[in-house]
Amino acid sequence: MKKWSKKITQKINVILNQGLTPYQLALSLVLSLVISLFPVIGLTTLVVTFVAAYLKLNFPIMITLAYIMEPIKLLLIIPFIKLGAKIFNVQHTLLSFTAIKSSFETSALATIEELGYELICGFMGWTITVIPLGFVLFFTLKRLFTNYQNLREKRVFVH
Repeated sequence: MKKWSKKITQKINVILNQGLTPYQLALSLVLSLVISLFPVIGLTTLVVTFVAAYLKLNFPIMITLAYIMEPIKLLLIIPFIKLGAKIFNVQHTLLSFTAIKSSFETSALATIEELGYELICGFMGWTITVIPLGFVLFFTLKRLFTNYQNLREKRVFVH
């Protein structure tokens, strides 16, 4: 446990020594997490790249976290859709590959319409879970990184 903790501390030191403020570091991590869990496959890299460039955040941190979160996103897509369905009080029919395939064979247009509705439900489930979690996580991480940086600076002045 100590070895793992020391490794993380060293990595945080490297990042903070690069001139990244606690605010920028927390924002990089949280935005990457929130974006990477958005329930649409294939947009993460593009959106993370744009956000990192626009806000001048740490792209390597953001893209790494986004790739790490990809399998978690795949696990959360169906729960997000089900949560959105409960909010809208509707039933779902296209929550499996077999159902989607047979629906496409019947009517491609109707399938696309239904998948669009599934996407709206997934977006709603994502919005009410990930967005609030992102705010809490941002302020928590910002406070932790600020405290860590202050502690580190005190050690520098003591020695």
